[in-house]
Amino acid sequence: MARTEFMGTVAKQSQTIADAVQTYRMRTGMHPPPKFDAWFSFAQKNHVQMIDEYDTIQHLLLPFWGLSPHTIRQSVRDAFGAENNYLMSIQIRNGEVRHRSHDDWSLAAVAEMIRKFVHHLPDMDLLFNVHDEPSVVIPNDMLNHLVSSARLAQHDSPHNMFSGRPIDLVDEIPGHYGTNVLRIGRQTLWQQLVASCPVSSPVRMGGSDFTESYAREPLGFIYNTTAFSDVCNQPSLPYHHGFFDRPNSMQYISTLVPIFSPGKVSTFGDILFPSPWYYDQRTRLDDNRDMDWDSKRNQMHWRGSTTSGFPANGGWRRHHRQRFVKALDNIENPVDVLRKEENVWVKDIMSPSAAQSLFDVKFTIVSDMSTPEDHEAQREEFDIAPLEDQQDLWKWKHLLDVDGHGLSGRFYPMLKSRSLVYKCAMFREWHDEWLRPWVHYVPLGLEGTDWFEVVRYFALEAEGQQEAKRMAQESRDWSRKVLRREDMEAWLFRLLLEYFPLCPF
Repeated sequence: MARTEFMGTVAKQSQTIADAVQTYRMRTGMHPPPKFDAWFSFAQKNHVQMIDEYDTIQHLLLPFWGLSPHTIRQSVRDAFGAENNYLMSIQIRNGEVRHRSHDDWSLAAVAEMIRKFVHHLPDMDLLFNVHDEPSVVIPNDMLNHLVSSARLAQHDSPHNMFSGRPIDLVDEIPGHYGTNVLRIGRQTLWQQLVASCPVSSPVRMGGSDFTESYAREPLGFIYNTTAFSDVCNQPSLPYHHGFFDRPNSMQYISTLVPIFSPGKVSTFGDILFPSPWYYDQRTRLDDNRDMDWDSKRNQMHWRGSTTSGFPANGGWRRHHRQRFVKALDNIENPVDVLRKEENVWVKDIMSPSAAQSLFDVKFTIVSDMSTPEDHEAQREEFDIAPLEDQQDLWKWKHLLDVDGHGLSGRFYPMLKSRSLVYKCAMFREWHDEWLRPWVHYVPLGLEGTDWFEVVRYFALEAEGQQEAKRMAQESRDWSRKVLRREDMEAWLFRLLLEYFPLCPF
């Protein structure tokens, strides 16, 4: 059903500017932003597959519509003026990109991402996150007020030009006051991280996770990744995911500032944009090293570091990467799986030895970002494997991708390979509307009840093996159409056009 629904979405994408405008109005209730026609031409020229699937942008920007343009500009100006801040900044002036700070590869990648369409943009100042963790959390009462005010500010007469230059851009105002950034990483911050959740949500009310919204029994298979990645549904997250136990480098802002970040969890108000890591192809697939499906090893494979959160006082035992490796690298007890009886799936168990043969999951590095005691304890707990070449991944049919401190950075080359990708992520990214669970990858939960059965099914069941091979091929084909540099450029182009009307003069 997921595959059929996805194919229907692809088939109905707008083919003309008139169709795209009509779809935009229908979905948003607004007129498209100025230069929408230039964006459409850019997307068509670069063979962008998804013309209409940008609801994420509307969701990200909605609270900002509740602020005055002056307030938004002031917050950006103050952040530009902060000393020793963690933000990369870019200015756009007269159709050109100007670097302002942090002149390194990541800012250069952002500038290159903008370069091909910058001549269509008005002057603006942009803040980009240096870290792989998000920063902005708005208290729920403030967020509700902003969202309720937003709709009143969104509607305007249609126009296709920017009306002029903002009067208070950064280089025009001498006074900078700094933004209120709290550097509070490596601490237990659960209450701060969920401050934006409704007071009636499970994390604010207490109790158990609202698993019915995202998982199906008997083993908790993830059927709704949006609901699964909704932090407000899961009070247990501090015990299952390192970011929610102790984020490593948290730079916390509790007022709405337009900070562009490559990944965020649902409770944060950062604005997503395509990761410079992916755009600069810091991890990549060498097609010459990839192998045919039938030649690959029939196991789930993962190698990586213990970067799941800041480990202190034994807290690493609760962190997601450590929990995956602990569960899959040393299976000592029978595990829950399913078997089919008269066309009905019923619970069964698999022996430890049989289950272990399906997994090759190990750490290669114990991160130095920990207390000395916790560093040593992890070295004693885990069997540390030698480092492997990035291109060795493609020897395995089943590849695991799991959050690190933020997004993992390996997802794209995995999708573009001939292997099947399993993904466990609480971090959301710009591409979430364009990649579908159970079509392009297999979603995994954090509890561990589904881990063994999904791999057993796709590795050992005849019908599962056929599905796995098909999914691997279709995800390979699709990702090579929608995860190109041109697609990231088109998405950022659309985002910046949507962003500017929030703060015109």
